[in-house]
Amino acid sequence: MHEARTRGSVVTVIGDTADPYRSTHLDPEWVRAQGLDPAPYEADLARFSRAGRWPTA
Repeated sequence: MHEARTRGSVVTVIGDTADPYRSTHLDPEWVRAQGLDPAPYEADLARFSRAGRWPTA
């Protein structure tokens, strides 16, 4: 970016084992008990995962 004289961001993604979340948002029963339903968003999320772009309205 410096050599190209452009601006941008550097992003670091750091993963973990997800153990702290197994009893909350990674547990389908917990999600349902919270009144959440991810089903209407799953197609958009899958498309984003494949294409790397969020669907336009």
